[in-house]
Amino acid sequence: MAFVKVCVSLAAMALLIGCGGEAKPENWSEKYRKVQSKYTNMSETQQLKALQKDWQYIHFMKHPSKKVQLAALAINPQAIADIDKPCHEAQMMAVEKLIDGESYSMTLARLLDKFDEEAQIAAVSKAPEIIKYIPYPSPNVQLAAIRKNPWVARSINNLTSKAKAEALQLQPKLKEFLH
Repeated sequence: MAFVKVCVSLAAMALLIGCGGEAKPENWSEKYRKVQSKYTNMSETQQLKALQKDWQYIHFMKHPSKKVQLAALAINPQAIADIDKPCHEAQMMAVEKLIDGESYSMTLARLLDKFDEEAQIAAVSKAPEIIKYIPYPSPNVQLAAIRKNPWVARSINNLTSKAKAEALQLQPKLKEFLH
């Protein structure tokens, strides 16, 4: 997660420099606040136009509307990392776009524990191994992942008895790994 924040901060600094800002440490935070205020106080239409120029401007928009969030994700699904509290629809769009087969984006994996249960279930239903990035998955998320691949039960911290029983029923060889 820290790596994502560093990359986002570097991208933000690059955008600030591109906006006429200076990268001097003593005034960087003030310039950042001004740029953030500028993009946050824009109308939704202006924010959408800004995103068409560069999707990374979503980083400066505090509490963007659902329409603005979805527009940024349509341009680049990695933008989910720059949205502080993505709406349910944005979470679902990120899951849809950032999981291809059973491979998934690490950006999504790092953020998944903050997503709502429905988005987590959608994610583990597509790529069950991603459950290892959810520190304490709900019982429903556990069952969805196990039904897709019972072997993931080995990487669930708070495995419920129901999920364990389901995993053992689907894959009896797991008995030696699950206590």
